[in-house]
Amino acid sequence: MSFLYPLFLAGIAAVGVPIVLHLIRRHTRKHVTFSSLMFLSPSPPRLRHRSRVEQWPLLLLRCLMLCLLAMIFARPFWGQAADSQSSAISRRLVLLVDTSASMQREDLWGQALTQVSDILDTVTDTDRVCLIRFDGRPEILAGFDTWAQTDPSQRRALVTQALKACVPSWDSTALGQALVVAAETLEEDRLNDTQALAGLGQVVLISDLQQGADLEALRSYEWPQTVSLVVKTVTPAKPSNAAVQRVAQSDPQTVTLRVTNTEVSAQDQFVLTTSQDPLQRTEVYVSAGHSTIVSLPASAQASSGTLQLSGDDQSFDNTLYLAQPWDQQRTLLYLGPDGPDDPQGLLFYLNKALGSDTSRSFRILSKRAGDPLTDEDLLQAQVVVVGEVLSSDRQAWLARALAAGRMVLVAMTSPAQVATLNAVTGSTTGQSSRVTAKGYAMLSRLDFKHPVLASFMAPQFMDFSRIHVWQYCRVTPEDLPNARILAWLDDRDPAWLTLPVGRGLLVVSTFTWQPDHSDLALSSKFVPLLYAMLDYGGVLTEQSPDYYVGDSVVLPAQAKVLSVQLPGGDTVAVASDQSVFTQTGEPGLYRLVTEAGPRVFAVNLDPRESRTAPMPEEDLEQLGLALNPVTTEADPGMEQIKRHASALAMERGQKFWRTLLCVLLVVCFMEMGLAGWLTRSGPVSSGEQP
Repeated sequence: MSFLYPLFLAGIAAVGVPIVLHLIRRHTRKHVTFSSLMFLSPSPPRLRHRSRVEQWPLLLLRCLMLCLLAMIFARPFWGQAADSQSSAISRRLVLLVDTSASMQREDLWGQALTQVSDILDTVTDTDRVCLIRFDGRPEILAGFDTWAQTDPSQRRALVTQALKACVPSWDSTALGQALVVAAETLEEDRLNDTQALAGLGQVVLISDLQQGADLEALRSYEWPQTVSLVVKTVTPAKPSNAAVQRVAQSDPQTVTLRVTNTEVSAQDQFVLTTSQDPLQRTEVYVSAGHSTIVSLPASAQASSGTLQLSGDDQSFDNTLYLAQPWDQQRTLLYLGPDGPDDPQGLLFYLNKALGSDTSRSFRILSKRAGDPLTDEDLLQAQVVVVGEVLSSDRQAWLARALAAGRMVLVAMTSPAQVATLNAVTGSTTGQSSRVTAKGYAMLSRLDFKHPVLASFMAPQFMDFSRIHVWQYCRVTPEDLPNARILAWLDDRDPAWLTLPVGRGLLVVSTFTWQPDHSDLALSSKFVPLLYAMLDYGGVLTEQSPDYYVGDSVVLPAQAKVLSVQLPGGDTVAVASDQSVFTQTGEPGLYRLVTEAGPRVFAVNLDPRESRTAPMPEEDLEQLGLALNPVTTEADPGMEQIKRHASALAMERGQKFWRTLLCVLLVVCFMEMGLAGWLTRSGPVSSGEQP
C-alpha cells in the first residue's frame, strides 16, 4: 500500500494523547450516603493516583480512531511500480493557431501548418491535445474530449484535417481573449478529467505576433501558475507593409486618407489609384515607421468604389472601400388643424425648433383632416406628431407607422385623443379628462435616468420649475401597460410617457406647447427636449456607411430592408423583425435592398491588423504569462510531477479512503457505546432510606 500524501501519517503520533490521559486520570473514592453526619468530624476526600490502564478496550478504540483519521488524510492506494507510473502519464497541450487577416501575408499560413506538424511529431499516445484557432474570436476545432475519444492512430489526422479546413480570415487579432480561453480550457480539463496531468499544462501559440494584436483581455485576467506559454513565431521573408485608411473629415468635397508604413519597411514610395479612374495616379511618400495624410477631391472616387495602394510588398490591406453617406434628410409629418404661421398652434413652434437647423436637414410636412395619408407618406416620414383627434382610418395608418418602426408623438390637445392611444396600443380601458390647474401646475419627479432626460442631469439643467402648465389631459398610467413615465405633474398626474409599440416608439405628452396650455415652447428646455425625444426614437441616428470586418450594422428602421447583397455576389434575406446585420466577414461593398431604394455601405479591414511589426515577447511576460521554451530533454522535476500525477490518478480510481471513513464511523459508534456503558450511573444511595 502507498500513500498519496504520506506526510499526514505523522498524525498517528497523536495516539499518545489518549494513552497519557488514561494513565494520569484522577478520581475520588466511591461516595456512601449516611443518615446523619453531625457526630463525625469533616475530612476532605482522599484522592488516589492511577498509573495503570484500567479500560484497555476503550483505549484501543480511541487510538484506532486517530490512526484511521491520519490514514484517510494520507489518501492510501494500492500502488504500481514507479516505472509504470511514470510512463502512464504525459503532457496536456493547447495548440493556439492564429488565423487573422495578417496571416495572409506571403507563406505565413504554410509556416503555421508546418509548425503544427512538427509539434504533432512529438506527441505520444498518452498526450492530451486541444486545437484552437482564433482571429476576432477563438474557436475550438478539436477539444480534449474529442482527442481522447479518437483512436490514437487517427489523432494526428484529426488535427491536421481540422486545421487544413481553415484559412486565414479577414478579422482582427484578439490574442488576449484567445489566450484566456486556452488557459481556461486547460484548467477545466485538469479539474474534470481524472486521468489528466495535474498541475502540468502548456499553451503553444503559433502566430506572427504582430503589434496590432489586442491584449486587453489579459490585463484583467490572472494567468494560472500551472500553465506555461510557448510562442512559435512565423515571420515573412519581406516584413515591409503599408496600409491606407479613411479618416474623419469636415469638408464634404474631399476624401481624407492616412497612409502608414511599418517600422521595418524597406519601401517608401507608393501610388494611390481609384476604381473610377485607374489611370489617375497619386504618388505618396511615407518613410518607414511614419504616416502621412492625403486629401483627394471627392470627384476622384466613385459613388461606391475603391482606392488601391500599390508599391507595397504585402497586398492584403492595400484596398480601401468607399461608400458615400446615406441620405440623412429627415421628414416630420404633422397631423393637426393649424398652419405653420399660426402662433397659437403646435406646428408654428415645430418649424421654429426644427426647420431652422440646416445641419439636421429636417423637412416638415403637414396633413389636415381632409388630406389623404398614403403609403408614400409612411415611407417618407421618420416621425409623426399628432395634434388633433384622428379618425379611425388615420388611427389605423398610425398603427402601421408604429409597426414600421416610426416614432409617434401625441400632444394631447383634447381628451378625445385617448381613442387614438387605445387604437395603437390595443388598450380598451383608457379614459381621459381635461384638467384646468388652479393657478398653474409644475413638473415634478422627473426620471433623469431615462435617455430622454439624461442630458438634463447636470445641476445647471435640472430645474424644470419655470415651465408652467395651465391645461392638460389626465391619463391613467394603468391604462397603458408597459408605459414608462418620464415626468409627473405636481398634482400626481403623468406629464410625459413613452411606450414601445411594435418596432416603433409612442411618446405621449398630456399637455401641449400651445401658449394657452403651457409655456413649454418659450422655455429654453423645449428645443433640447424635442431633440432628445427624436434621438431616443432613433430619428437622429446617423447611419454610417463605413464599418470594419466583424462589426454589426444597424439596419435603417425607417426603410424596410428586404435583403443584403454581399461583396461576392451572394444575397442574404433579412427577416422582417431583424434590426442588425452581422454577416460582415469580408471587406467590400455591401448593398442593402430596401423598399425606399438601394443603399450601400463599406466594410474595411481593421486598421490594427496593418500594424504587422513584430511584438516583443516581453509584452506578454509583463502581463503575467510564464514563457517557457519547448524542450524534449528529461527534467527530473517534471518526472517527479508525473509520478505524483500518476499516483493521484490511481488514488482517484480506487478511492480507498471511503472504506476507511466507513470503518472510522463504525469505530466511533463502538467507542461511544462502550464509554457510555462504562460510565453508567450507580445506585443513588447504599445506606438506609428514611
